[in-house]
Amino acid sequence: MCSLPKSLTELAATFFDDRAETDVSGSKLPHWQQQQSTIFITFRLGDSVPASLLNTWQEERRQWIKHHPEPWSPQESEDYHRRFTTRLENWLDQGHGTCLLRDNEPRRILAEAIRGRDGDDYLVHSCVLMPTHVHCLVTIPLSQALPTTVQNWKSISAHRINRHRNKSGKIWQRDYFDRIIRDFDHYERAMNYIRNNPMKAKLSSDQFTHYELPHGHFQ
Repeated sequence: MCSLPKSLTELAATFFDDRAETDVSGSKLPHWQQQQSTIFITFRLGDSVPASLLNTWQEERRQWIKHHPEPWSPQESEDYHRRFTTRLENWLDQGHGTCLLRDNEPRRILAEAIRGRDGDDYLVHSCVLMPTHVHCLVTIPLSQALPTTVQNWKSISAHRINRHRNKSGKIWQRDYFDRIIRDFDHYERAMNYIRNNPMKAKLSSDQFTHYELPHGHFQ
């Protein structure tokens, strides 16, 4: 475990401020980031959801968003996550595709990529590496752009995993999902979701990797 600079440790969790400027990037899946954001991130293997399920999901999501322009009410946000986020996460837990991350060495390589700049460019609060996907709760300053950070994790790990397997080609789904943490209760729910995801998916201890920051400071 790397040692954390005091300045970053003291800014461990920063919650959404509806009065602050928000940076929005991406098109199909907008990614929101504030000056210093604590964000719940999910990214997945390219073959983790069958194309037939994903195509239907994408069209239903497109139609729903068309009829529910942002900003969403709390009820609309809850409906969106019930219809789309929860359904996708359930598919991920079913273990479709190659489940490349079920093996220890690819998980070790990915964990090394994620933890590589932990404590310097960002702070990882909690992270679980599942057979088909990754959930990560992380604080990222705006100076370290969220898309760049996730892309670095993917590109470094993909290169090293392909080298380990003596193969080439795409490993990760191109995009990812993220949610800015709104408050302490939201933070606690995200931590618990990450902590309990392997149990929910009925995984044995050798099929996942979990990391959790022992102590944090909140603002």
